[in-house]
Amino acid sequence: MASTFFSDNAGHLSRREASKATTSLENSSIEMMDSDGYSGSPSEAHSAFASNIQFMHEDEVVIKVSRAVFEDFQRSLTEGSADFRDILSSFLETCDFAVQTIEKLSGADRTGTDRKSRLILEQLTLEKQAYDLLIKLMDSEELAESTATTDSFLTRHFKDNQEFRRLTTMLHWSEEIAYQSSAGFSQHVKQLSYFENVNNIYAYSTMRGKSTHMDSCFIQNGIERDDEEKCHILISVIFSLLRCGRLNDTKELLRNVKQASIASFIFLREFLTNPNLSPIDPHNENFDLAKARAHFKELARTLIPIDNELITSADQCVWATLSGSLPTLLSHALSTEDRLWSYITCAVEASLDEFVLTEHSKNSDATLRLKNAFDDDIPKTISSIFSEIKNNEGSPYYSLYGYLAQNDLKGAINYIRNYIETSDGQLPAHQLRFFSHLVLLLKMTGKATFDLMPTLDMLLVMFANVLNEMKLYQLVPSYLIHISPEKSKDKMLDFLEGIQGEEVQKEVLSLALDAGFPTTELCKEVYQKFKNKHKITGDNSQTTKSASEMLRAWRWLTYGVYNRIAEAQELLSITPENLSAQVENAFEQEFGGHALPTPDRLADAQQEYDCYILYFEAMSKYSAWLKHVEGPAPELPHKLSDEQWAKMDIKRRTEYEFSMQKSRDLLHKHIRLGEMLKKRSVDLLEKLLCRPNGWLIARVGDDDDASKEDRERLADFVKIRDNYFFHVARCLADMHAKSNEPNKVLSVAITLVDPRYNLHNAISKKHLRMLLGEISKSGVALL
Repeated sequence: MASTFFSDNAGHLSRREASKATTSLENSSIEMMDSDGYSGSPSEAHSAFASNIQFMHEDEVVIKVSRAVFEDFQRSLTEGSADFRDILSSFLETCDFAVQTIEKLSGADRTGTDRKSRLILEQLTLEKQAYDLLIKLMDSEELAESTATTDSFLTRHFKDNQEFRRLTTMLHWSEEIAYQSSAGFSQHVKQLSYFENVNNIYAYSTMRGKSTHMDSCFIQNGIERDDEEKCHILISVIFSLLRCGRLNDTKELLRNVKQASIASFIFLREFLTNPNLSPIDPHNENFDLAKARAHFKELARTLIPIDNELITSADQCVWATLSGSLPTLLSHALSTEDRLWSYITCAVEASLDEFVLTEHSKNSDATLRLKNAFDDDIPKTISSIFSEIKNNEGSPYYSLYGYLAQNDLKGAINYIRNYIETSDGQLPAHQLRFFSHLVLLLKMTGKATFDLMPTLDMLLVMFANVLNEMKLYQLVPSYLIHISPEKSKDKMLDFLEGIQGEEVQKEVLSLALDAGFPTTELCKEVYQKFKNKHKITGDNSQTTKSASEMLRAWRWLTYGVYNRIAEAQELLSITPENLSAQVENAFEQEFGGHALPTPDRLADAQQEYDCYILYFEAMSKYSAWLKHVEGPAPELPHKLSDEQWAKMDIKRRTEYEFSMQKSRDLLHKHIRLGEMLKKRSVDLLEKLLCRPNGWLIARVGDDDDASKEDRERLADFVKIRDNYFFHVARCLADMHAKSNEPNKVLSVAITLVDPRYNLHNAISKKHLRMLLGEISKSGVALL
């Protein structure tokens, strides 16, 4: 069992037999392709999406990939399995595909992206590594539990010592990361192909009759210059392969270049992966191999500090890796990844040496002295290792790696909270998503045995704001439902208050219902929230704004019926078939079949309400038109001279023509939109001025019959209608004037004096003079 786990070429993803044919992110890719006219199998869409990025602008790629990641994470939580490991695997696959997609854009050396894209790529990569680490740690625990026989020191130490088990898992995890990235210590893995056609690394020296052996490269003039260069490349490749944990590849390379003797040293590194090399049985032929390995490590450490110009840094790193010399590795490590690996590999070597040599030294003083010689002062626990790492690395991902590797979930959550509270400015969106989903996943799966709600509340509120800014409104309800009950409803109301557009509002309400929110109550309360916030006052400008907001708020009261269709159908199914006839009979008995006239006051109130609605809609359209007119209009590119045109090649001419056509299209679109907005606004304003039954009219009877209340109502209308009609007429004249249509401006004056509408009596003389003064300016333009 242990040998299976510690295999040289272990896969990147989980080892469970159950695997997914496609991921949700691939489905997101399919949707993207379908929107562009592509359809096909998931694998075809996955490939097509990766290919299409070559024809997209970099920002578009990063935005599309980021949105797909956010959507896929939400689906993994709400639609996928509830198992902790399955959700982690889904997160891992999502991040892995996103990283691959962005890397296709940036190239192998990542020089093709801007700083923002590189930061997002780095965040997704580090997040992917966190999920990978968690899965590997779970694998190692399952392996330890399922391992029944412990006939080797490696297997026993792995099964019984949790710290060693976690260290070896992290070593395996770190080596796979290095193999995928090929940077720093692992950068020379790419040169492995250099030796594909090299059968003998000392070929030139052998042709010239020189005697060669494994140490020839360390002797002055011992080998030819060409062979010396190959030796230096070889040792660098060997160290990179050791860094990546590719021991089988290393031994095969050495055999191919006729250096099989060196492979025997690499063989000793397999003590960390092959349990057959450290048997507990003293009669086993490999039992004394542990002592030989200890003697070799002692010798290797003495070779490292030798001052010889022929000894390269790669030589020293190989010997340091095989002997577990931490100072040497740290002195050459330039990245956090390599520093972390240096600490882990030396800790694993030291822990296994201590365990094996303790057993071997029970009956051997020489072995005991050898064991004591290895008791150097190096960090041997995950906690102490990451304490050293944090001295030079401020990334929160590495700090979380340390907590997660120790299964210190409470420490991880406290760190996240402290990091957010002490951070300057807003967290990057992907980093906040990672924090939020990590803590939410612990809550949903019951992994946390402590109160994490304060941190989760803070994270999800911040994350919901980010989703709102990204216009991913449909994702917000599924996160706000996980906030503490006393806060969840208020945050949802705040979110609903800012949503524009009827279709979006309906979709969000439907998703909120699926998430578990009481949508009927939400609709009523969001309306009340608008009502309290936007009160109608005497200020005309404020009244217009408040009324416009209330018009938007009233729609919320109509949405409840969309979620009650099933109940309505059920009610109809149990009503008697002659219900309509029963209602008619009841009405006939109550009112005697006489048609009752609508009271004048009720008819006036209905007309007043209809006109107010029409007025607020007209003002809203007028404001939209004015904003459009006063805003910047698209400009056409500078027209080239004939001489400039003649100097351009076909490609540049095509690009210029394309930009000209695009600018013309934008300009035409801008003009058409202005005309459309104006037409809608003019129609509404004219409808108000020319309303057949008037506006703000109260019908009263004869002087003797009119009540005091009716007279006061009529007096109030006389006071306020002057301002309303003046404002409507001025807006209408202003639109025609700004559109350079003087004839239509004059038509407003004709409407004002038309006896059918009696507007000249409804508007004060002061306001009439102001209107006619503005209208007369257009009349002058016609002379």
